[in-house]
Amino acid sequence: MLPIRAVPIHSICPKKVYRLRDFLAVLEANFLTYAYQAILKRTPNEADYRFYRTGLYSNGNRAFVLANILWSEEAQRHRVRYT
Repeated sequence: MLPIRAVPIHSICPKKVYRLRDFLAVLEANFLTYAYQAILKRTPNEADYRFYRTGLYSNGNRAFVLANILWSEEAQRHRVRYT
């Protein structure tokens, strides 16, 4: 497996289909913002940050956070495809 290179959020273009590696390539500090912009088409608010920083994301599991966002009712309205 090739190593994953960290990519700043501003260098990634919006896509219609995302893969897990797209999110893993984002710098840690930008991960939640990128996930929200890509999946929910908005920036996370303070409550979103608090929820993930103290709850689900406290263990650092990006895949678990992405699954939680992708399976939300809000994400289903945007019909983002993922593989």
